[in-house]
Amino acid sequence: MTDQIDRFDKTPSLMPLRRDLLRRLAHAADEAGSPLRLTSFASVSPNGTPQVRTLVLRHFDPETMTLRFFTDARSPKVADLETHPEVQVLMWDPDHKEQIRITGTAELHIGDELADQLWSTVPEYGRGDYLTRLPPGSPLNDPEEHGQDETFGGRNFTVICVKVSCIDWLKLSAQGHRRAQLRWVGDEVAGEWRTP
Repeated sequence: MTDQIDRFDKTPSLMPLRRDLLRRLAHAADEAGSPLRLTSFASVSPNGTPQVRTLVLRHFDPETMTLRFFTDARSPKVADLETHPEVQVLMWDPDHKEQIRITGTAELHIGDELADQLWSTVPEYGRGDYLTRLPPGSPLNDPEEHGQDETFGGRNFTVICVKVSCIDWLKLSAQGHRRAQLRWVGDEVAGEWRTP
């Protein structure tokens, strides 16, 4: 639908773009092949250093404007988010030549009802990521030495919920780039076209 925005209309509505973005975010969370599913997730470490890593988008709720990701409670990103919960999530769709940059605030769920509920849905083959004996990023002498400890269960499993406050959308095109920004405050949404 974003391709159908009339570039000759001086004040095209942002409503079709908003609907399309929300639809595509929901689709990305459900479809493993979506180019928007593997995101660049940016945070700031406790000492102020920018940190970016790839995270899989697991769920998007358009009613609450919340993105959901999974991680290990021992991961350095958890300390980042405990200190600085403000994040950006970057997505790139090479087919549509669109960048989607999402700003929001992260909330961690470790060992609570939501984490327990979602841990029960993680398939066996995916649980090993949270059962390693050493925390993510630990030095190893041999790539096979990390091993797993089944007794950990779901205690390292962490859910990151990001409450979206802003989406900055950029479409690259030989006919002229387009950019818009949508902002959420409570239940209200506002938007405007921006210079690409």
